[in-house]
Amino acid sequence: MFLPSVISGLALYLEPMVRRIPVTNLFANLVFEYWIRTLHMKGFLRRTPGKETILFMIGSAVFFYLLRKERDNEKRTPLFWIFTPPRVSKEVCEPLSGIKGRSAACPHSGECINYILKGTAQLFSAGCAISILRHIIPRILTPAKAFKSLKLSHLKLGVFFGGYIGIYRLIVCLLCRAYGRDSALYALPAGLLAGTAFRASPSLGIALMPMTTSLQILGSWGFQSGLIPEHWPLVEIIFCLCQGLLFQARMMHYEACPRYIVNLMDTVTSKRTEQIYLNLEKRLRAAM
Repeated sequence: MFLPSVISGLALYLEPMVRRIPVTNLFANLVFEYWIRTLHMKGFLRRTPGKETILFMIGSAVFFYLLRKERDNEKRTPLFWIFTPPRVSKEVCEPLSGIKGRSAACPHSGECINYILKGTAQLFSAGCAISILRHIIPRILTPAKAFKSLKLSHLKLGVFFGGYIGIYRLIVCLLCRAYGRDSALYALPAGLLAGTAFRASPSLGIALMPMTTSLQILGSWGFQSGLIPEHWPLVEIIFCLCQGLLFQARMMHYEACPRYIVNLMDTVTSKRTEQIYLNLEKRLRAAM
């Protein structure tokens, strides 16, 4: 199953490069998730929401630092994240205390408190909308029951999104005001503390995303600097290998396979994945 899935991954060449990179990043993230689930099931690693939160905090710190450095790059890496921090401000001014008004060193326009609250409200609303729609759409034929079944727990994703951007912006603004200048390094403590919001809605897949996206940025810098030869089809090779691992995991290690891959294969096979695998297994056994 591994080799045919690797070969079928060459279909990625039908996609433009701007789409190949995010898709490869997604599949790489799913491979890491599969490995961690496997280690957990075999008893080598114990997964807890607290450990996943720490992983997300560290990943967010590194990712936001790289992302702020990336903003000054002429050839920016195509990324998908819930928000993009602004460029590092070049302005220098006298240090300020408190949070009222705006420091000239802050990388935004308008007052700091408005900037923080606006981002928090926008991402909180987006998170709540996503969570509520995911609950209501499968029950759309009975809308009254669907709305009645809504719970406060459906606000957790909004709390995560809103707290994530709110804490990040708050820390960056406080550091800019305290030192009278902006720096990409401020993203390290800001990203680390902002990652605590992840505890409101933990998910292993999301916990790994800052790490895999950071690797994507570093890989892009490697191509741009010439450290990785441009003619190497690294993106396509990684995608093919990841697809081979994940599709084999769907057949051989169903319990550890990420739900995204399970749902994806059920969708493309009209939920006949299990039957296809059983028929394949019978043919292999008969051939032996």
